[in-house]
Amino acid sequence: MAKKKRGKVKGASKDARRRQERSSGFNYLKLPKGVELLEVEPKSRIKFDVIPYEVTDSKHLDRDASEGLVMEGDFWYKKPFKIHRDIGVNNETVVCPTTFGRVCPICDYRKKLLNEGDAEEEAKALRPSLRNLYIVIPRDSDDFDEKIHVLDISQYCFQDLLDEELEENEDAERFANIEDGLTLKVRFSEGSVGKNKFPEASKIDFKEREEPLDESILDDVPNLDEILVALPSEELGSKFHAIDDADEASEDDKVTEDGDENEDEDEKPRRTQRKRKSVNKESKKEDEDEKPKSSKKGNKSKSKEKDDECPFGHEFGVDTDETDDCVDCNVWNECTDAKEANEED
Repeated sequence: MAKKKRGKVKGASKDARRRQERSSGFNYLKLPKGVELLEVEPKSRIKFDVIPYEVTDSKHLDRDASEGLVMEGDFWYKKPFKIHRDIGVNNETVVCPTTFGRVCPICDYRKKLLNEGDAEEEAKALRPSLRNLYIVIPRDSDDFDEKIHVLDISQYCFQDLLDEELEENEDAERFANIEDGLTLKVRFSEGSVGKNKFPEASKIDFKEREEPLDESILDDVPNLDEILVALPSEELGSKFHAIDDADEASEDDKVTEDGDENEDEDEKPRRTQRKRKSVNKESKKEDEDEKPKSSKKGNKSKSKEKDDECPFGHEFGVDTDETDDCVDCNVWNECTDAKEANEED
């Protein structure tokens, strides 16, 4: 074996790349070289153009095959995805495999908890949160260069308000077009959960662009379907059900009452699942268990919601956890209780 030279450092650039990937949107984004995140701050205002990308994911969450919308080869302006937080011994944020139409061991475990009527707080902590990715170019900004960025933000903090504005102004739906698109002028207020503060869109205006975008820009945009880093379901399951090695070791090293250092391997009780965190309002991120804003149309207004009606028009006590709307529903607990009661009957 060749003797290693003392004082010679190898792999610094590789380590830098790994750290860059880890800093790009938690651990779940792998941005192309030269593309940065648009990290907006609370109490800020920013203008940006939204650039579409060509859809390649046949399981895209916005896909509507019956209407022929957001199909492979279509251009679309956002990539919705779901995440789970505080997963594994390192409390990581991970992409939910249902984003890609795959089985999610975390969602399966959560359903098991709900079906057994046990550990409501744990089940609540495991609810997936809905986020969106956008390709944007900041305009007239002192903080950001006018180049391609990726905006990663929760559904609640941006898209909900954008949806409301598009319902009120149908002409604005061209905002992401290359030829005749519009510039978004967004005011971000300061939202908070416990001590955690985050930017929350409170006003969106649509302005005519100063000049049309060149179609060649589409050759430079990242494919949002490919930059999400999602673990295979089996690997995610292993991470989710992982036992803290330190805790396991401390259990194994305990001296028994008979003076033996360890029990027989066959007799030693095995821990199969470490206890998970309950919801912690002081440490959770901005979109965990956020309440949806009231809609200008009134169909999602909290003031009009009843404990025995679905604010999204689904069947109360029947369609629980069957649609994306369940992620941010204000009567989710009541709906879950009703479904369990109906199943018992």
